[in-house]
Amino acid sequence: MANRRREKPSNNQLPDGLAQYALSIIRERYTDFGPTLACENLAELHDVHLSKEIVRSLMVKAGRWLPRKQRAPKIQ
Repeated sequence: MANRRREKPSNNQLPDGLAQYALSIIRERYTDFGPTLACENLAELHDVHLSKEIVRSLMVKAGRWLPRKQRAPKIQ
């Protein structure tokens, strides 16, 4: 029995260009922001409503954010 959704786009997929638009805004204006603050500013100032986890995953893929496990340890 084959799945009827085969070769169709996912229901959870972002609209075309929205991820690129959000990343371009983050690159231009919010280079030193974390995912949570970038997500809040995208929603308030640019009317781009994405969850902080989606913003975080976009930033990780673009090389703008390192997951905690990959960061260098702080030496005091």
